[in-house]
Amino acid sequence: MQSIILVLVVVILVFICTTSYMSYHRESIRRAKEKKRNQFNDRV
Repeated sequence: MQSIILVLVVVILVFICTTSYMSYHRESIRRAKEKKRNQFNDRV
């Protein structure tokens, strides 16, 4: 019984880590694009 609970806890932790990492990664990509666009606009 305890092994089932342990597996559930591990799965939930991995799920939380992946979702937070994905959202952070997406945000950093968007920020990089924004930065590039701003640099381009500054040059023009």
